[in-house]
Amino acid sequence: GHEDVTGATVQAIFDGENFVDHIELTEGAEAKQYGIVLDKSNFYYESGGQLADSGVLSLESDPSLEFVVDDCQSSKGFIVHAGVLDRNADEEGSGTTQLKVGDKVTCKVNYDRRGDLAKNHTCTHLLNFALRKAVAANVDQKGSLVTDRRLRFDFNSPKAVPLDQLVNVETIVRKQIRESLPVHTKVVPLADAQRISSLRAVFGETYPDPVRV
Repeated sequence: GHEDVTGATVQAIFDGENFVDHIELTEGAEAKQYGIVLDKSNFYYESGGQLADSGVLSLESDPSLEFVVDDCQSSKGFIVHAGVLDRNADEEGSGTTQLKVGDKVTCKVNYDRRGDLAKNHTCTHLLNFALRKAVAANVDQKGSLVTDRRLRFDFNSPKAVPLDQLVNVETIVRKQIRESLPVHTKVVPLADAQRISSLRAVFGETYPDPVRV
């Protein structure tokens, strides 16, 4: 869904060297990067070549104070929201300058950007399919990069792909895009996912359990 998550509690704040109990907004000073851990979140962290979500954590007791999230990473099972403390001049507030452990925040993901990320992520799967159809059945994905602006798909090949095959790959991908096929996702135990015959895993990639397929 595209709903904000309300009532998320700040569990920990990391300043790059130590855990601290609060951070302070300093007007006019260069913003310092921090890492925030919450008890719940709707932000996607960077994974599988796809860049993380961006957005804001808005202080519920004073919505004018925001933690601007520009990256999310997974560390020891926790989602770390990386970013800077800032003032949102469009929101009315009481002038609070501190974000503290225990504070309640609303998680507001930039869903327009996530939509662009999702489209490019889906296209890596379309490319995987098209390469196996137009180039060789034994084509294997070796990596990828998915941003909101572009994608990169890495695959094995003993030689450069001929132009006619590249044209066929593009034709197949464009045809699938025009068909607007539905995308189905489900979180399942890793062992169940490994038994799906049509599922292709990236060699060397470590997958969580359960895993989203």
